[in-house]
Amino acid sequence: MRAGALALLGRREYSSGELAAALVRKGYAAQVVREVVATLAGEQLVDDARYAESLVRTLAARGQGPARIRQELKTAGVAEPQAALALES
Repeated sequence: MRAGALALLGRREYSSGELAAALVRKGYAAQVVREVVATLAGEQLVDDARYAESLVRTLAARGQGPARIRQELKTAGVAEPQAALALES
């Protein structure tokens, strides 16, 4: 399953919540998914702060406002403190 997670991450940046959801949709057990995502986060291969900053830059460049960006961050599973920090920067 790690290989599947890395394949997804090779295509684009994912939040830990998005990655977990994608792996569960592929049929992996939720407990195993949580463990793998936690391991990848510990290795800094999944980083919600980095994801949030990237998403904020992308959406702001498209002309999206703070409320819309905050909603997208919430939908992606980014915690509110990280979302606030990304919006401030």
